[in-house]
Amino acid sequence: LVQMFAGLTVRKGDVTVSEGDLTLGVGGITLAGSLTVSGDLIIDATDKIRLDGSSSGDTYISEYSANAVGIWAGGVRSLTVTSTNIAGSGSSKAGMITNA
Repeated sequence: LVQMFAGLTVRKGDVTVSEGDLTLGVGGITLAGSLTVSGDLIIDATDKIRLDGSSSGDTYISEYSANAVGIWAGGVRSLTVTSTNIAGSGSSKAGMITNA
């Protein structure tokens, strides 16, 4: 038996919300398995999907301005995608982006 916060007690098993939203006002959630989403995955504008296991890491995907998505590697925006353009920080050759 684990009482996480007022009004929610979890015994060994699943937590299900049948209707409405589940809002957790916590600093973070750590999962020790897979996350399965059967709808849209929504994050706030300019927030990041981090790929290096750290909240301060330098490898991530982000909408850095309206309608512009970037992929950062090593703290450098390596790829930019907008509605009209795809650009990389290296040089392009035959439709591929290569390191300069």
